[in-house]
Amino acid sequence: MLYILLFSSVVTLLLTLIHLRLDYNHDIGVIEQQLRQIQLTNLATITQSIWTMDTESVQLQLEGLNRLPDIIRVELNDGNQLLAAAGEVNTRHIIEQRFPIQHMYKDREVSLGELKVVATKENVYNRLWDTVLIILVSQGVKTFLVSLFVLVIFYSLVTRHLSRIAEYSGQIDFRIKHPPLALDRRVSKLSQDDELDKLVDAINQMSQENNQAYNDLIQNQQMLAESEARFSAIFNSISDSIVVADMERRIIFGNPAMYKQFGYTLDEVKGQTTEILYADPAEYVQQGKQRYHAQAGKEVTAYEIQYRRKDGSVFDSETMGGQIRLEDGSLIGFIGVIRDISRRKQAEQENLSLQKQLQHAQKMEAVGMLTGGIAHDFNNILASILGYAELSQATAAAQEDQGLGQYLQQIERSGLRARDLVAQMLAFSRGAPSEPKIIALSEVIEDTVNMLAAMLPSSIELLLQVEDQVPPVQVDEVQMHQLLLNLCVNARDAMEGSGTLTIGLKYRMVEAAVCVSCHQVINGDFVELYVGDSGTGIEAGLVERIFEPFLTTKEVGKGSGMGLAVVHGIIHQHQGHVLVDTQKGQGSVFRLLIPAVTVAEGRSGVRPDDADLVSVSGAGKHILVVDDEEAVVSYQQDLLESYGFKVSTYTRSQQAFTAFEKAPGQFDLVITDQTMPEMTGLELAKRIRSVRSDIPLVITSGYSEDINPKSIEAAGVTTCLNKPVLKQDLLKLLSELL
Repeated sequence: MLYILLFSSVVTLLLTLIHLRLDYNHDIGVIEQQLRQIQLTNLATITQSIWTMDTESVQLQLEGLNRLPDIIRVELNDGNQLLAAAGEVNTRHIIEQRFPIQHMYKDREVSLGELKVVATKENVYNRLWDTVLIILVSQGVKTFLVSLFVLVIFYSLVTRHLSRIAEYSGQIDFRIKHPPLALDRRVSKLSQDDELDKLVDAINQMSQENNQAYNDLIQNQQMLAESEARFSAIFNSISDSIVVADMERRIIFGNPAMYKQFGYTLDEVKGQTTEILYADPAEYVQQGKQRYHAQAGKEVTAYEIQYRRKDGSVFDSETMGGQIRLEDGSLIGFIGVIRDISRRKQAEQENLSLQKQLQHAQKMEAVGMLTGGIAHDFNNILASILGYAELSQATAAAQEDQGLGQYLQQIERSGLRARDLVAQMLAFSRGAPSEPKIIALSEVIEDTVNMLAAMLPSSIELLLQVEDQVPPVQVDEVQMHQLLLNLCVNARDAMEGSGTLTIGLKYRMVEAAVCVSCHQVINGDFVELYVGDSGTGIEAGLVERIFEPFLTTKEVGKGSGMGLAVVHGIIHQHQGHVLVDTQKGQGSVFRLLIPAVTVAEGRSGVRPDDADLVSVSGAGKHILVVDDEEAVVSYQQDLLESYGFKVSTYTRSQQAFTAFEKAPGQFDLVITDQTMPEMTGLELAKRIRSVRSDIPLVITSGYSEDINPKSIEAAGVTTCLNKPVLKQDLLKLLSELL
C-alpha cells in the first residue's frame, strides 16, 4: 500500500509539474501577447497625443492601459523625467517591456520618449496554485481509492495466503513430519502454477527434506557420538604419548599419557610450540625439516630422539611424526606418537652386558678347559722329570758326585716351579680340588705377612688395616694363601722397589657394583679382603683383560701371566667377586668380595706339614701300575722296584684289567691314572672292585672334572694323589695302605 501511494504520488507530481509548466507558458504567452497588442494598437495613439501635447489624453490612455489584465503600471518619460504614469508595482514577479516613442516629422524620426509597461505574474501564480490544489486533491483521492482497491484484491489473492504460508512455516519442526501445506484458493485449471503454488511446493519439499535431513543428522550424530566415544576410549587408553599440533607446530591437545609422561597440563602446553618437549632445541629444527615439511604420501618411519620432561629429566623415545591432511590433500596440522623406550634401552644395555658376561664366561670356560688339558699333560711330564730327578739325586749321592747332584737339584727346583705354575693353572680352571672350611681371614693375613717378610724389600712399607669382629668365611685356606700371596707379589712388582703395600680386611655391604672379572652385578653382604699399592696403576683399556691367562705387563722372565688368572679362578670358585680401583700413575686397590657366613666356627683342621721321608719295604708286595704315559709308568716302576716292590705296569687300561682279572689274588695294590683313552681310572676301579672288593685302589690325576668325593666313593677308590706325585707322598701313602 505504501509503495502504491508513493508511486502514485510521484506520478501525480510529475504530471502536475508538466501541467503547471504548460499553463505557465500559456499564461506568460498571453501577457506577452497583450504587450505586443499594446505596441500595435495603443503606441501610435499615445505618440500622437504626446506630439500634440494633449497631456490629459495621454493620462487617460495610460490609465486605460493600467486597467488591462495583469498590467500594474504604465510610465511615460522623455529620457530625463517622468511625464505621466498610472498604477503601482507591488511585487517582484513582473514582466517589464519598454517601447520607444518616435514621430515622423519632415521625413525624419523624432524621439519623444519611452513608454514603460510593467505586467505582474502574481495572477499567473495564483491560477497555477489553484490548479495544483485541484490536481493534488483529485489525484490523492483517486490514488487512495485505487490503493485501497488493490489492497483488498491483493489481500484476497496473495496476503492471506502468505500469512497462511508464514504460519505454516513458523510451525515447522524438523523433528516432526508435518502434513503438506495446502492453500484455500480458486485457480483456473487452464492456468499454470503461479508463484504461490511454486512457493507452497518448495515449502512442502523443504519441510520433507529438512525432516529427512534432521533424521539423518540425528543418526549421524549418534554414529559420531559412538565414533567419538570409541576414539576417545582408544586415544585415552594408549600408553604412548600423542601430541596434535597445528600448522605452526603449536600444541593443540594431547592424550592423558602425554600429560602424565611429560608432567604438563593442557593449559601449560596449549599454544606452545613442540620445542618445549625437545631435550635439544636443534633437534626441533631438524625434525621440522625432515618430518613436518615432507611431501604428502611420504612413508612415515619411526625415529629415536630424546625429550625433556617438565622437571628437566630427559628420556629416550621412539617417535612416529607425520602430517594431518584432509581428503583433498590440504595440510591442516601434525601429529606425533611418542613411546618411552628408556626401559628398553636399559634392557638392551643389560642384554649387552649379559652377552658380554656370557661371552666372557664362555671364553674363560674355554680357556679353563684348555688350561686343564695343558695342566694334565704338564703333570704327566713333570711326574717323570721330578721322579727321575729324585732317583738321579740318590744315585749321584751314592756316587758322591756333587756336581751332578747340584745339576739334579736345579732340575728338581725347576720342576717344582713348573708344578706350582700348573697348580695355578688348575686353580684358574677350577680343576684343582679344594677343601672349604670356615675360617677367619685375619689369620690368613697374619700367616701371609710372615711369608712376605722375606719377599719385600725394606723400601716398601707394609700397612695392615684389619677391622675387628669381621665375620668368618667358608674358603679353602691354602687357596686363600695362594690368592693373597699372588696379589701381594703383583703389588710389590707394580711399585718397582719402593712404596706402600696395604693389606686390609673389613665387612662391607655392596649394592649394584659390577665385578671386573665376570662383569656380574653384585649385591649383598661380603667380607672384603683388599690389597693396595702406590705403584704405577693400570691403564683403563687393560682393566677388563687383566684376569686373562698369560696376560702380563712384566718383562720376559719376570711373570707367567697366571697370577690374576688364579685369583679369578679361586675367588669365583668360592662365589666371590673382584673390584678394582686404579688410575694410571696413582696405584691400584684389588678388593676381593667373599660371602660372609653367619656362624663363625673358627678354623677347622690344621695345616698339614710336609711329610717326612719314610722308609718302606716292598718285599713280597705286588703293585699294579696303570698310566698311558710311558715316562710316568717307567718312573714309578723304577721307584717302587728300588724299594723292593714287584711292579706290573700297563699303558692301556683294558690290558691292565685283563691281567688283573686273570689273577686278582696276586696283586696287593693298584695305582691307576684317571685320564686314559680306553677306560678312565674310575671305570677301571669299578671293574677291579667288582672282581675283588678288598684291594686298595689309588687314583692319580693331573686334572679331571670327574674326580670328586661322590665319584670316588661310587668307584670304591681308596684315595687320590695329585700329579705330579712326589716320592715322599707316594712312599708315605704306601706305608699307610700296605
